[in-house]
Amino acid sequence: LTDEERLSRVRALTDAKYAEEEARRQAEIDAKRKAIEEERLKVEREAAAKKQAEEAARKAAEEEVQREAEEEAARRLEEKAATPVPAETTALGRRGKAALEEDDEDSNKKGKGAAKTPAARKVTPGGRRSGKLTIARALSGDEDGKTTRQ
Repeated sequence: LTDEERLSRVRALTDAKYAEEEARRQAEIDAKRKAIEEERLKVEREAAAKKQAEEAARKAAEEEVQREAEEEAARRLEEKAATPVPAETTALGRRGKAALEEDDEDSNKKGKGAAKTPAARKVTPGGRRSGKLTIARALSGDEDGKTTRQ
């Protein structure tokens, strides 16, 4: 082989080694990136699964509370239907029931006695208040409330 051929073969060999080294480095970088991405996706999947489990538990608890409330309402309705109606209310009829309900409403109001009546107005001569000075009185000079018309 000639010197030129040898030099070109050595050059090609070193270029191949260099390219192989670069490819290996790039593969390592890609592998690290892929591992980091996989770890991030794993954490996200775990968080989503945890959130879904919490949501399912919350919904189950809400359904349980709703079911218990419905059972309690049904039980109260049955108790109300099972309690006998007093003879007084059946004999009174509609007006008697309304009167009893009004009495119940009145007894529910605590701290309220008889309705307050408005204070009595002071009667002044002429049927008007003497404290106000109207424009007509001011212009006529009648400040004390007595009319001085002629």
